[in-house]
Amino acid sequence: MAAGSPVPTERGAEHRFFTAMAVGILILALAGFARTYFLRPLLAAPEPALPLLTPLVHLHGALFTA
Repeated sequence: MAAGSPVPTERGAEHRFFTAMAVGILILALAGFARTYFLRPLLAAPEPALPLLTPLVHLHGALFTA
């Protein structure tokens, strides 16, 4: 039994699907955190009760947004 490679059209469809999902997740993350994190300096967002925006929180946000 010879093992064949996947059909090229399936790979193209999978590539488009996963690319669209990655873009969708990025848009969702940006939209969800825009007011409270990404656009916070530009908007009149209320200050948090605790000083939550430490350098570790910024590093976490940068890593998980990337």
